[in-house]
Amino acid sequence: MQGFLTHQSWRSLVSDSQDACSPLNAHILSNRLPETLTVAPASVIVGVVVTMTGRYRWSVWVGWVFTVVGMGILTLQDTDTPTVEWVFLNLVAGLGTGMLFPGMYVDPLYA
Repeated sequence: MQGFLTHQSWRSLVSDSQDACSPLNAHILSNRLPETLTVAPASVIVGVVVTMTGRYRWSVWVGWVFTVVGMGILTLQDTDTPTVEWVFLNLVAGLGTGMLFPGMYVDPLYA
């Protein structure tokens, strides 16, 4: 999870320098918003499903797959990437990270 937080903090600096946008746009409207808006709903959905079924390992495995693939496809972004494209590229990483939060916190409880 520390890597995700580090990724979130340097991402606005990259957008600020590459896209030549204002610091406000780089921080809020840039690549942070799609990931941030998908983490909480994915966490809630996975938390409810884990609570109902009592099974959590699937969320850890699927969450890591989405997170790794999502962070990998972020390398497809360039300085002239359209807004629609980078929004959808960031959704995968946000969903994966959102799936990891409840699964990794429940893991020590069920172990």
